[in-house]
Amino acid sequence: MDLEKPNCEDLPKVYRTLFELLNERADKEDIAEVAEEFDTLTIHFKDCDYKFHVKLTEEGEYEVVEELEGRPKCMIITDSETLHNMFLGEIDAVKAYLAGKIKFRGVSSLKMQKLFPKMGPLDECYREALEKVGD
Repeated sequence: MDLEKPNCEDLPKVYRTLFELLNERADKEDIAEVAEEFDTLTIHFKDCDYKFHVKLTEEGEYEVVEELEGRPKCMIITDSETLHNMFLGEIDAVKAYLAGKIKFRGVSSLKMQKLFPKMGPLDECYREALEKVGD
C-alpha cells in the first residue's frame, strides 16, 4: 500500500500515535538507554512550523507533552516529507543528513545513528500510525 505523507494538520495525531505504539512495542531497556543520552526530544517540522515534544523516562517509556520546560536535550530539525520517507525506508538517514535534509542539535549525528535503532520499530509503528490516523 502506498502511504501518503501526512498533512500538517495530521502531524500531531500521527506522531502521538507513533509514540503510543512504540510504548507498546519498543524494548524498555533500550528506551531507558536512549534516555541516558537525552531525556527530551523535539522534532521540528520546518515545513509545518510545528514542534513535537517527547520525554523519555528512566523506566523506558515515551511521554508525549505539549511543551517542554527549557530546551530539549535533542532536537531533530527536518521537514515532514524527509522523516516520512526515512520511516518508510525510501531514503537513507545518513544520506538525508549529508544532504542537509535532517539536522540534529544536542546530540551528534554519529550518536543518533547509534541510538535511532534503540528507539523501537519506528518504521513498522509509523506505517501503522499513518493507517490509524487515515481511517
